[in-house]
Amino acid sequence: PFRAPPSCTRAIPSREDMEKAVEGPSAKEAAGRHAEESKDIAPSVNFIAGGLVAAMSKVMVYPMETKVLLIAIGEGEAVDPRRLWHGVGVKGFENFLYNGLLWFLKELIRPLAPDPADPEKRPPVTFFGAFCVSTAAVMLAHPFSNVVVGMQASLRDVARRPLSALEVTKSLMKTQGLGGFFRSWPLSITLRLGSALTLVVYEFARARMAGVLGGDLANFLAGLLGRLSEVYLVHPLKTLRSRQQQGQTLLPSVSPAAILRLWNGVGLMAGADAAKIGIRFLLIERLRTLLQWLLVGRHKRPRSALPKAQVAEVSVGTVVPYIARGG
Repeated sequence: PFRAPPSCTRAIPSREDMEKAVEGPSAKEAAGRHAEESKDIAPSVNFIAGGLVAAMSKVMVYPMETKVLLIAIGEGEAVDPRRLWHGVGVKGFENFLYNGLLWFLKELIRPLAPDPADPEKRPPVTFFGAFCVSTAAVMLAHPFSNVVVGMQASLRDVARRPLSALEVTKSLMKTQGLGGFFRSWPLSITLRLGSALTLVVYEFARARMAGVLGGDLANFLAGLLGRLSEVYLVHPLKTLRSRQQQGQTLLPSVSPAAILRLWNGVGLMAGADAAKIGIRFLLIERLRTLLQWLLVGRHKRPRSALPKAQVAEVSVGTVVPYIARGG
């Protein structure tokens, strides 16, 4: 007896399934799928975006930070403004390394999203987690930080040529050994409390402002608020660290005047630094999306609406009845 081919016994696809199999996904479906693929940012993208934007923003305000450090350690004669750029290249690299590691590790330890299909709803990093990743990043970048401080401090003597990075490195190795590159590390780790606070305030604020203000403005204001809270909290610790790195007395006395002097220069830094971080976080989020598309998203080929196995089953035995019923 005649037996129909196995394909004839399979369920006949609907007209919509057949059209999708032939034509592929619509532009709307492809755009939606691309958006979903772009949400899960690759680790390398977090490192590059976080480091690159941070280094660029740090370079822009570097002379101001040099001025603040000279105030903290007791500036001598007035310094030529052009010399305040001394050491900017090493500082840019140190900032790229620190912030690249910070964003890489921060995103790595964030809790998973309740729905894997929607990575944007991942819970923010905890304060303890932010403190741990910030500590790891600052310790890896600490040798470069101490070299930069030595280069900046050499500007106090206006009669002498500022020290180069190599000269500071040789001086540290000669006088303190490898430990010189990690001098004042306890204060550096204590300062990570401020960095952790910035990240936590940023994630908390942007999640609540994004729906009202939009993504870019929410990222900017959240970063600004996070940094303002950090600057006023940890500026005295930065002053103490700068003094320790130069071998100075941390606190000459415990008088109110001496304690208040720990905040010297904070007014110069607070507004500019907070705005810098607000812009930095806005640009990092934008650059992460762009790099994700350039490095990952655009290399993914569109997938057919029907799985390959299902499309392969649309054989002559199924097309004939499909045509017969008016398809």
